[in-house]
Amino acid sequence: MSAAQNIGLKTRLRRSLRRDPGLFFMPALLIVSLAITVAIHPQFSDFDLQSLAMGALPLAFAAAAQAVVVISGGIDLSIGSVMAVANVLAASAMEKASFAQSIPLAAAVLIAGATIGALNGLIVIMSRIPDVVATLTSGFIWGGVALVILEKPGGGAPQEFLNLGTGTLFT
Repeated sequence: MSAAQNIGLKTRLRRSLRRDPGLFFMPALLIVSLAITVAIHPQFSDFDLQSLAMGALPLAFAAAAQAVVVISGGIDLSIGSVMAVANVLAASAMEKASFAQSIPLAAAVLIAGATIGALNGLIVIMSRIPDVVATLTSGFIWGGVALVILEKPGGGAPQEFLNLGTGTLFT
């Protein structure tokens, strides 16, 4: 690498750091957090890291859904309740289903969640009620619907479907 290319790279890195400091701060924070975790818990393994990632995945999906709404200038307070409805729909529908039946059921649950989200959007647009009020109200409604569908913990899914979710289907 020539000196001119090296200077160009350094300049680009400095500009990037000034423009978006989070671009470098967040990976550094992740590395420091992992280092502290390994120091505190020496038996920390890749399995633990995978478990953390699997636990955070639903939150990442919720954050992605909320990001779409926030980028468009709104806020949706019903995402948690919609996720609860999707959860209980899946758990109750897949309880006695086979793996082959669980795939279309999962697609139906995703469609139900998207339909609920579209309904929330229509309510906000058509009624001109502020999005905070409309989605908070619908969040309470969908939370109640989730309790009606499955009033106590239960339900399930075929083991193959669970393996698909954890990435161990073919192992």
